[in-house]
Amino acid sequence: MKRSRGKLGFTLLELLIVVIIIGILAAVALPGFGRMVRRSRAAEGQNIVGSILTAEFLYYQEFRTFTATTGNLLVDIPTSANFGFSASSASATGVTVTASGQGGASGITVTGTVNDLGARTVTLSGV
Repeated sequence: MKRSRGKLGFTLLELLIVVIIIGILAAVALPGFGRMVRRSRAAEGQNIVGSILTAEFLYYQEFRTFTATTGNLLVDIPTSANFGFSASSASATGVTVTASGQGGASGITVTGTVNDLGARTVTLSGV
């Protein structure tokens, strides 16, 4: 009896077509992925600035003044490798907190303010 040999494996043309399709998909997906990562880092900055503003208001309720040093706050503030934080213009009536992007978040700035009535605003730039 004679056995017929079947075709085994893929041809070079089939492999090239698959590589081209994967390349096209990667070219379309990577820029969108970069934008999403940048937006998520900006959201991280906004969340931490919001936490600092809440802690500042708690500090104000206890001592009737705001502090420009996050180490003086009554609660622990989450840390971030993507942002550096600073509080400025602290007074008895309000404080401004600024987060400046570092590393992968460079160019992103989040600024938040809270006043003695608890009203706060958070603005984002650089996204």
